[in-house]
Amino acid sequence: MAGIGAFAAVTGARYGIGTLSRIGPGFFPTVLGIVLVVLGLAIAFTATLAQDHEAGRGHAAQDAPVDWRGYVAIVASMILFIVLTPVLGLVPGTFACVFTAAMGDRKMTVLNSAVLAAVISVAGALLFIWGLRVGLPYFGS
Repeated sequence: MAGIGAFAAVTGARYGIGTLSRIGPGFFPTVLGIVLVVLGLAIAFTATLAQDHEAGRGHAAQDAPVDWRGYVAIVASMILFIVLTPVLGLVPGTFACVFTAAMGDRKMTVLNSAVLAAVISVAGALLFIWGLRVGLPYFGS
């Protein structure tokens, strides 16, 4: 996560950040990249602390089986977004992405995943299409 953030920050800075009153095209990717770097480092730090804590109790993190459901759901959600959004539009693509990713969590129900996906889809449409005036179709291409 930190590596992707660093790449986004460096690449975004090449487009010109601009000023706060006249934000350039590289501002958002640079800021988002920096946030990803900070979050990635925080996750790595807390994971190290948790691993040390578990090791002190005699539990080995390596003994736990890998939960492939979450990994498959996240990768599948990204693929669905990439494939469906150009064909079906932003709202259905976002819905499929969020719903699939949410189903990767064993505690999520189908209804909770659908509600979450609907809320995120509407919020995404409001943000990108009306708020930022990005020319993406709501439904269909």
